[in-house]
Amino acid sequence: MRASARKGDIWAGSILIATLIGRWYQKELSRRARGKLLDLGCGKVPLYQMYAPHADEIICTDWPATLHGDAFIDFANDLNAGIPLRDAAIDTIVLSDVLEHIFRPDALLREVERVLRPGGTVLINTPFLYLIHEAPHDFYRYTPYAIERMARSAGLEVIQLDAIGGGLLVIADVIGKLLSRVPLTGALLASVLQRAVLFVCPEMPRTSAYPLFVAAILKKPLMDSG
Repeated sequence: MRASARKGDIWAGSILIATLIGRWYQKELSRRARGKLLDLGCGKVPLYQMYAPHADEIICTDWPATLHGDAFIDFANDLNAGIPLRDAAIDTIVLSDVLEHIFRPDALLREVERVLRPGGTVLINTPFLYLIHEAPHDFYRYTPYAIERMARSAGLEVIQLDAIGGGLLVIADVIGKLLSRVPLTGALLASVLQRAVLFVCPEMPRTSAYPLFVAAILKKPLMDSG
């Protein structure tokens, strides 16, 4: 999977990370998505074409002040206030580039556990070595260990935990973002640099000490262990 080619969808400085995130979801959604799917903080639903073939029903939501507009959402919702759905209503949840914007992430993960059916799955990605964005609503960066601890505290099983990146990818992302702000030729140079690095790094290191982003697959147990 490559980043969207539609002009304006992907900032020139984010081609690299958007492509890597897309590759991760392309693989995992084909194996994990099923049933009734909830896309939390959906934005412009960049993952829709990946999960739609595997879901029976799709619900998309984002917060009322989203920068991405409301053309793609079924209802507006501030995830800091919970998820307005009944218990055990959802089979699959996608939480992409959202957790860093939640002031009480542990509370949101408890809500995720509540609305998931037993055996349901949540797929998460969140940036790590990454610039502040959508300020002032950018609160945290998470190590894999933080996500694991919050997940277990919320009653979710950790199925997979990836720290995706590496020094070269992080440096290319930073330089690409700086270049993209240069007038006239900056966006082109940023695009060429990031695509070149993606070409020489076709595989995603999953255990990097310098992750560009962290991704996780969590599951609600089939039975209450207590």
